[in-house]
Amino acid sequence: MLMMIENDLNNEDYHTNYPEYISATFAKKAWAEGLNHAKNSKVNLSAEIKEIGDGVHAQVLEPEKDLLVRGTNRRGTKEWKDLEANAYLDGKILLKDSVYDEVMLMAKSLQDNPACAKYLEHPERTCESSVFVEHPIGVKMRCRPDLYIERHGVVCDVKTTQSVVPKKFLRDAMALGYPLQAAWYKTCLELAGLQVSQFHFLCVQKSQPYTSQLYTVSDELMQWGIQQVNKILLSIHQAQETDTWPNSWPDQVMMDLPAYLKGDEEI
Repeated sequence: MLMMIENDLNNEDYHTNYPEYISATFAKKAWAEGLNHAKNSKVNLSAEIKEIGDGVHAQVLEPEKDLLVRGTNRRGTKEWKDLEANAYLDGKILLKDSVYDEVMLMAKSLQDNPACAKYLEHPERTCESSVFVEHPIGVKMRCRPDLYIERHGVVCDVKTTQSVVPKKFLRDAMALGYPLQAAWYKTCLELAGLQVSQFHFLCVQKSQPYTSQLYTVSDELMQWGIQQVNKILLSIHQAQETDTWPNSWPDQVMMDLPAYLKGDEEI
């Protein structure tokens, strides 16, 4: 399989069925912490964080499916387990009672934001397609855009964030590797024959007042991201060839006096 686009693959199968295909999450981890951490670290999201992310995505991307179910405020009880089993059978997402209200407020914020709603309500949008490709260097890649509008080459990714205030978000986005994610998706989609001319993050704050904001990746930032992705792809290819997954730092690291302390006066 050199290239495949699956429109009906659920999120669980996307993450488990094709482990040989590298994700943007792996690439971001490799960029931030090195190949060893990317390969061997485990992502342990709390149940509540996962519920919020899954709930907001479901409500804004596929509101017509009515996927959210309000549960109790106590996980682990018999009532919760019964609700959880029924939700699983119905293909729905069970949320704690308090989380349900938060998710609905966050989703409404995104839906009421004209800049975000322009894409969330676009009649030609395709949501959560799974794309699998093989890069010419020999690395298998995958991505799952939250929203794609083929005719305009627009990709959107929904983010639940600590803050959407530009000064804070832009700093956090760089630390979390969001530009690399955008570049990874662009690379995957273009290898699959799909154009990408714009990449937007549709962001909503996870705390009151649940402010939403659209952020667009500039051409300059996208090019920087693609440069980083190309470096990561090369390092992954070499690691796969040698079965060696190193850290990104040397064996010995010198601890220097930080620059911000060098000008301090003695008290």
